Amino acid sequence: MAERAPASRSHVVRLDRYPVKGFGPQTLDRLTVRESRVVGDRVLGFRYADAEETGDGWGTKRQMVVLMNTPSIARLTVHTDGDRIRLLRGDELIADEPLDAAGRQRVAALLADQPEVDLPADSPHRPLRVVGDGRTPQLQDREPGYVTLHSRASIEAFAEATGGEVDQVRFRSNVIIDGVEPLAELGWAGRQIAIGGMRFRVHQPLVRCLATHANPSTGERDLNVLRTLTRGLDLPEPIFGVSLVALADGELTLGDDVTLID
Repeated sequence: MAERAPASRSHVVRLDRYPVKGFGPQTLDRLTVRESRVVGDRVLGFRYADAEETGDGWGTKRQMVVLMNTPSIARLTVHTDGDRIRLLRGDELIADEPLDAAGRQRVAALLADQPEVDLPADSPHRPLRVVGDGRTPQLQDREPGYVTLHSRASIEAFAEATGGEVDQVRFRSNVIIDGVEPLAELGWAGRQIAIGGMRFRVHQPLVRCLATHANPSTGERDLNVLRTLTRGLDLPEPIFGVSLVALADGELTLGDDVTLID
């Protein structure tokens, strides 16, 4: 089976996971992948009371507090170590609670009351619920497990189409690579890719939503990403980045070489 690098030297330049769905990233030098999911990625989330999914398992993001429906949460930070959950606004600590039933209830109630969320007292979305066990990555946008990837060149091409700088966190990928042509990864569906010692099957390009319109720092919807993808970059759909299915468990490391496998 022939192997070739997509360019002279393609490699990993950033690794992110998003422990709490809808909130900001944790940037690491190494990610562990098990059953096609990044360990520690999307392990918690805040679900509406009137959501169809009544348990702690996977459910549609439309029934959770996420950037798509509540862009101003970008101004808040949520941390978890699997045992506790902390809610902050900048350096201001709003909540620091254990991940037991009472702690979950308290932090969910505090989040609902923040001006960035501002759920009316009679909202059917109240009370919010903290879902997930804090350890299992199960709250991705799509129920099957996957790792997400885009290239630095694709971000640069997108930024050029907007006429300004763009923070890659808008696209919330796990793996960012360098050394490929802009948007090249969109054509890799069905192929295998080696990243360091791991192999993946490239599943499909990722169709984007309104979450990408939110500035990752301010929460303002300051950029029409969907229109830029289809009109500015002339893509058939508002797609950016790809999902990967791991062929075996393993680890990804900053600087890992990236190789397409024919």
